[in-house]
Amino acid sequence: MDSPYLKTLSLDNFTLFDKAQLDFSPGINVFLGQNASGKTHLLKLLYSVSRAVTTAKDLDTSKAGFAMHLSKRLIRNFQVEKIGRLASRVHGHKHCNVEVKGEGAAISFDFSTRDQEIALGSWNIKRPQWPDPVYLPTKEILSMFHGLVSAMAENGLELEELYSDLALKLGTRSGTGPKVEWQKNLMEPLEKMLKAAVIYDEKQQRFYIKQRGIGKLEAGLAAEGYRKIGMLLQLVANRSLAENSALFWDEPEVNVNPSFAEPLAGLIRAFSEQKTQVFIATHDYFVLKYLHLLASEKNTPIQFFSLYREKSTDKFVKVEAARNLYELEHNPVLEEFDKLYQSELNNFYGKR
Repeated sequence: MDSPYLKTLSLDNFTLFDKAQLDFSPGINVFLGQNASGKTHLLKLLYSVSRAVTTAKDLDTSKAGFAMHLSKRLIRNFQVEKIGRLASRVHGHKHCNVEVKGEGAAISFDFSTRDQEIALGSWNIKRPQWPDPVYLPTKEILSMFHGLVSAMAENGLELEELYSDLALKLGTRSGTGPKVEWQKNLMEPLEKMLKAAVIYDEKQQRFYIKQRGIGKLEAGLAAEGYRKIGMLLQLVANRSLAENSALFWDEPEVNVNPSFAEPLAGLIRAFSEQKTQVFIATHDYFVLKYLHLLASEKNTPIQFFSLYREKSTDKFVKVEAARNLYELEHNPVLEEFDKLYQSELNNFYGKR
């Protein structure tokens, strides 16, 4: 059976989007756009739907039960008071429709600005037909894992649910058997980037980074960029991130040295080659360029999505898609780089 993957997302009046349809690549999907253009909204929506399927218990398998289950995932990940807050609140737009299609499966739901939870339309929660999702936020959590887990256990933190989901996956015990082929193919580039090993002390509920010649250090003593790579290494090592998964990574370039841009893009490509569907949101010029180049080298399936407003005063965001980075008509990252380049040219020739 082919690996399950997310195929399309259709939106009517969801948060910043009036009408949009996104057709995804089974490999790499890249969202780019200015701040407040809805990149993270798309990641959280897709993650919440997929996570709702993989966490559904027996009580959640009825239509009413799954509607409540999915509503909770959306409310907790978007940190809103009720589901109706996710409907566009522009005058005349009060009803929202969402449909997510997978390979041979689909979930659709709708709600209005007044609703406490969604109303399900079509729904299919057969787990083999949906990818198991992992969400990496902009902030790493290896360094605060100990306090985070205890605070979550005591309900002392109000964070997006994706943080508790990630903590649970990071703390999963690694198997003692030999590494399988897909693990080796992913751990090799991760270990090469990190130049260290990740150790989880289950008793202390703490993570350590072990570097050659230095020894075992608390995760908080390592650079944040290394801790982000360390999270991925741990997730692959304990098989929380595997074949038939979907990786949602929000701004992987944050707190990462620019010299990591090429291996980071290579890492993202490596995940897609091991049948992990990848969704990233990025502002980084170098990550975008390397993704474009590396995907072209091996003909890796990739789709770029530009989120933009026609005018700065527009309420709604539009979506443009292309398989080639340079086919996008709206590309704020490249546009800003060109602007900087022109400024440098003007400055140079002006001095002459």
